Amino acid sequence: MSTIPEPGTAARAAAEWWAKQVGAPVHRLVDASQRNFSSDFAELGMLMVASDHPVPDGSTTPFADALEKLYDELLLKRDGRVSLGVDYGPDTELYDVAKAHGIHPSRFPMKTNMWACRDHVTASLGYRGPTRLVWHAPDWERPTCHSLQYDERSGKFGAAWCTLPMYHDGDHGQWEPDPRRCKGCGLSEGGHYDRDSVPGDFHSFEAVES
Repeated sequence: MSTIPEPGTAARAAAEWWAKQVGAPVHRLVDASQRNFSSDFAELGMLMVASDHPVPDGSTTPFADALEKLYDELLLKRDGRVSLGVDYGPDTELYDVAKAHGIHPSRFPMKTNMWACRDHVTASLGYRGPTRLVWHAPDWERPTCHSLQYDERSGKFGAAWCTLPMYHDGDHGQWEPDPRRCKGCGLSEGGHYDRDSVPGDFHSFEAVES
């Protein structure tokens, strides 16, 4: 039984991820809480345009190969971190590679971003899509999430942070108190953002060094 090898580099992983997306594009203009007839109609329209412009036969592998070369070059030029994405159309770098291989820009998923570093690659698919881990090097040490607790109903932050691995699947959890305190106001980061406004006080959150 043959198996498909895992991509060995960030550039290859990023290239294969984009190649997969243009093969079956997802157009998500809004999140679930904002869905309405207009957004559904717009997304359906984009899918219809994409279906009218299928990926040419035999172009997927050359497209991925060209993207891999692009990412290799950009990782060298941009100090090891490359951000490319799609708003209503792909960034110029993605567009140029796609055009060279006969791939229509409507094949790229809207409101999507990818961040490639030499040791790991992440991507957010669709509007406000969660950032997920696409690939990582065997020796990459995955950091802790540390996203702040937040109440959607009240619009307030809590004083705890998520201790799951960064880019985890599903909701945040395993909450623990955020030990940091702001140098300017002495509050936790959540408390810093939730505090009542004080005229002339526009300081940013800066954790006190321990």
